[in-house]
Amino acid sequence: MGRQGAFKKAGNLLLWFLMALPLEGLFAAEIRIAHHSTTLLSLPLFLAKERGFIRDEGLQSIIVQVQSNVAMMALINGNIDYTSSIATAINAAAQGMPIKTIFANTRDMPHRLLAIPEIQSIGNLRDKIVGVATLSGAEYYVTRAILSHYGLDPDRDVKIRMVGSTSLRLEAMKRGTIQATVLSPPADFMAKKMGFQLLATSVGIVEMPSNGVAATVKRIREHPEEVKRVLRASLRALRWLRERKEETIAFVREKFGLDSETARASYEAMAPIWSEHGRVSEQGVRFALQLTRERGLIKQEPQLSQILDLRPLEEVLKEEKR
Repeated sequence: MGRQGAFKKAGNLLLWFLMALPLEGLFAAEIRIAHHSTTLLSLPLFLAKERGFIRDEGLQSIIVQVQSNVAMMALINGNIDYTSSIATAINAAAQGMPIKTIFANTRDMPHRLLAIPEIQSIGNLRDKIVGVATLSGAEYYVTRAILSHYGLDPDRDVKIRMVGSTSLRLEAMKRGTIQATVLSPPADFMAKKMGFQLLATSVGIVEMPSNGVAATVKRIREHPEEVKRVLRASLRALRWLRERKEETIAFVREKFGLDSETARASYEAMAPIWSEHGRVSEQGVRFALQLTRERGLIKQEPQLSQILDLRPLEEVLKEEKR
């Protein structure tokens, strides 16, 4: 074998070796994704990471839990790259922040309003304190909408206070420092087992996407292929949880430390609200904008193009059909 043949053989061996290495070890870019609470709303994100869907796209992901309003500033400052808190992202974009929602995991809200045992009806909440995670996130909007639907003025008849995470709100209910809060699976089922009273559900009242993917305008413009990779991983996670019920329930049981009954009930409660294709409901966005305007945070509703950018998702869906 001549020198040229030896080099060719060595080159082929090197190529084979490189192809055998894990993709993430060679080419993976690191992305940071924020979520606001460990509830089933974050299930697609957890699946995308732990089932390897993000890794399969050549990306390494760091998942961080921060309050949704903090995540907006972290996006702008470049401390995180994506957030799943799209209800807050819609609100932030409406107020002029250069953030756009690009994907929705949910079509509706799965929240339920629970109260201390002494509160037997929503009317009993008059002059009481209702705790929320933040004053800009999904729980806040849901709380206001439910109270209004049942005849209470959320600005005058009750006191809405920012308390923080799900665990903090449950602890505040146990101590009696708040009398009610809005929770989503599995926390709502856990709260019922703790003896708290179910007052109402958001289903049929609040038709607004609460969880998905949002990023800055700059990120979308400067990293278009990365954005599409994130969306492909998100789509795979959605399809996985819809098509593999028993495996998803097992994942929920292990991830959230639930018993089998609560894990299954939580899955069943969430099943109707998962999106099939990740598209964001324009009607749902308009509902969110209406709530933002009612709070006096904006004078008029902005164009949807200021809030949404669905072009990357449409490209991904189109590419899948080829």
